[in-house]
Amino acid sequence: MLAITLSALDQTIVSTALPTIASDLGSVQNLSWIVTAYLVTTTASAALYGKLSDIYGRRALFTVAVSIFVLGSALCAAAGTIPVVNGYVDGIVQLSLLRAFQGIGAGGLWVLVLSILGDMFGPRKRSEYISYMLSGFGAALVIGPLIGGWLTEHLSWHWIFLINLPLGVVSLALVLAYLDVPQETVDHPVDYLGALLLVAALTTLILATSWVGGTYAWTSPTVLGLLGLTVVLAAAFVAREVRTAEPIFPIDLVLQPGVGVAMGLSFIIGLGQLVGVTYLPLYLQAVTGVSATNSGLLLLPLLGGMIVLSAATGQLISRWGRLRIFPIVGMAIAAVGYYLFSTMSPATGFVTVAVFMFITGVGLGFVNPVLSLSAQLAVDRARIGVATTSVSVTRSLGAGVGVAVLGSVFTTALSKDLTTALGPNAARYAGATRHVNEIRSLPPGVQYAVIGALSGSLTTMFLWTAPVVAAGFLLAFALPDPDMDEQGPPSPAARDGTSPAGAGRSTEDGVSVND
Repeated sequence: MLAITLSALDQTIVSTALPTIASDLGSVQNLSWIVTAYLVTTTASAALYGKLSDIYGRRALFTVAVSIFVLGSALCAAAGTIPVVNGYVDGIVQLSLLRAFQGIGAGGLWVLVLSILGDMFGPRKRSEYISYMLSGFGAALVIGPLIGGWLTEHLSWHWIFLINLPLGVVSLALVLAYLDVPQETVDHPVDYLGALLLVAALTTLILATSWVGGTYAWTSPTVLGLLGLTVVLAAAFVAREVRTAEPIFPIDLVLQPGVGVAMGLSFIIGLGQLVGVTYLPLYLQAVTGVSATNSGLLLLPLLGGMIVLSAATGQLISRWGRLRIFPIVGMAIAAVGYYLFSTMSPATGFVTVAVFMFITGVGLGFVNPVLSLSAQLAVDRARIGVATTSVSVTRSLGAGVGVAVLGSVFTTALSKDLTTALGPNAARYAGATRHVNEIRSLPPGVQYAVIGALSGSLTTMFLWTAPVVAAGFLLAFALPDPDMDEQGPPSPAARDGTSPAGAGRSTEDGVSVND
């Protein structure tokens, strides 16, 4: 749970400090790389940790991931002061490179925690602990911006990285002292070429979706080139994986409904969740006029609904022993929530918006604990890591692709609405939509037009999100509903009638028993 807290804090705590970091280190034009570099390496490394932990053992890889994350955090705190051979590299560039290194460790935290739970507990007990982890993750998302703002204001931005050190060291010490995962370590060759192709494909896709709509247009040679390269690399990766004896990601996993359907739902959940967390604060700041700090606090109905229902869902799965009903109900509720967002206007009161957010959070909360569990139950214990990875990576891809595509819907609608409202003066006041604190200083008539355009374009984007989430409702019916009293498909050793040395069996009370 400490590792999960680290992962969640780092996703939100840095964003509040970015303006201060830019002011301190300069080179504002490269500021986006602080976020992009971390996102690239986190997603790419997450794709490898699961398979490698299936080979070398969860405990060893988890130790490596936490160690890299802690070391990366310490180096990030020193960014801007680290000398290089030819003097000093620009501070923002330094921090971006160090964030990329930190992301290599962060990529393993979430994947390996869920994989370790798969090793330690049977299906019913596992659902409870997954819900505990999700609750801790959600709570950290809530407090992250508050901690980041306080540290930046009262100490310095360096402390948003230094705070990771004590948490990481304690987590590492507890792992080394107490974690004893009942897992067979198998000596298999690593598909290095497959790993390289997978990381390259993910990197080009994330770069394209991170840059589109902001740095570059969809039709720019850079974005089109990156997307084309992604297709080529992905095709080469699939061709490699179906031919090699030990693939880094077995393609046949996608054909398992418990894995393939969970991956599809995870993509949609990643899309919907990040769209809400990214654009609802903009709506609250630009349309209702609340401050940036308060807009983060006012997301509590959304995040609170997710936290409470994630915890409750894990308990209900443990009690009832059924999976499929929860994503079916959750996706339906979330689709209704996003449709309700599309009905908002400048006249909508915050209480109404809060109700809409809570409904959406409840829907997402029903789905979150199910997906990794479904993927794990569809495979034997030897492939729990790679199955868990598949769900985590597709969630990240859904978030990146969703924000890029729906962000383009938002910007296109905004440009059209501003032109309709302000005519030839639209370009003159377009800058205010990028700096929402300037909106309230505009002339009353222009202010009304700008707020109306922002509100209309945001609700248009939410309207486009609703059918995507509704598609998840239909997809959820294809999710298998396995017997939770079963341990899942047997491992290859179990099918052969042998029991590997040191392997264990997980009992339903969570006690690991050595054979």
